[in-house]
Amino acid sequence: MKYALTSALKNTLSVSHAEALVRDVNGKTIKALNPRSRWLPVAQTPGSTIDFVVEAAANPLILGVPPFQPTLNGDKLTASHEELYHFRQADLVIVNKDVYGLALDIQVLHEMIEAAPHFGDYEWNLLFGLNRALDCLDLDDVVSTAGAAREVLKPFMEAPALPGAHRISAVGHAHIDSAWLWPLRETRRKVNRTLANVVRLIEDGSSLILLFLLPNMQLGSRKTTQNSSNEFVTLLQRDASFLSAECGLNPMPFFPVARPCAASS
Repeated sequence: MKYALTSALKNTLSVSHAEALVRDVNGKTIKALNPRSRWLPVAQTPGSTIDFVVEAAANPLILGVPPFQPTLNGDKLTASHEELYHFRQADLVIVNKDVYGLALDIQVLHEMIEAAPHFGDYEWNLLFGLNRALDCLDLDDVVSTAGAAREVLKPFMEAPALPGAHRISAVGHAHIDSAWLWPLRETRRKVNRTLANVVRLIEDGSSLILLFLLPNMQLGSRKTTQNSSNEFVTLLQRDASFLSAECGLNPMPFFPVARPCAASS
């Protein structure tokens, strides 16, 4: 089960501005929220209550048109009192893994067809496979029939690349600007929110490799981990895989430091 929350800026939906860090009533971090990640995990204990503490970030949009103009919103004494965010709704939902997985399978295979430079036999085979999967799906009973549709698509999802094709590996990248459109105090909170979701991916079983670039943020990151959630440090030391690069700057014990040079795993 999950909690799905919806909030937004009045004029824009920006991942960098509409954010929050969620903790339980004991202060343990649960997960970060932003417009592209609006869910929270919920313990499936019958009869239990659900209590969260949400630390919302209320950063104004500085990148207007034209961008980087002088603003009064950089100081609490001169900032506007206009409400930037609205809490719209929170829903308790049951997530069906087959339905969720089927939606992703269809999306991936459809994007493979769209990305192909030429529509040939392979793409026709994918298209016919998608058609057969949808024939197995009963729109009046999607939950019960999604599994059968996924079985049709399974061979396509598991098929290796063609002989001689390039091998591509994905590496997670946490790009955090030290004090770009927000003050340093907000940067420290952004580090916390980023690591919260990284740890959540690790705890959910993801084989995540993270590239965390911090050449200009060592001091700020130390303050972050000293002054707030050291639970991230322990979990990352234990579980995370990092891709790091060193060019004359020693990495911190738990945060790899990347500089403009070749990386090694």
